[in-house]
Amino acid sequence: MTEAAGNARDVWDLLRRRLGRNPNQRHHQLKCSLSTAMQNGRELALWRIEVTGGGRICYVFDETTHTVWIRFASLSHSKQTE
Repeated sequence: MTEAAGNARDVWDLLRRRLGRNPNQRHHQLKCSLSTAMQNGRELALWRIEVTGGGRICYVFDETTHTVWIRFASLSHSKQTE
């Protein structure tokens, strides 16, 4: 995501240090059927971060292992989550 290097760096920092704290309009758990995803046989909350006006990163966070699993990253908005 070199097109948005500063924003991408902020997201990296959030994923490394402040995960799950202070969700807001640009960082929140998805809703309804997209609110969770299976990872290693476990159902985990699916989160989305708005990196740019159209760029998104969707991820799940395993609190027991402190592992972030990136599920989707793109500079364009996913039609699936509209």
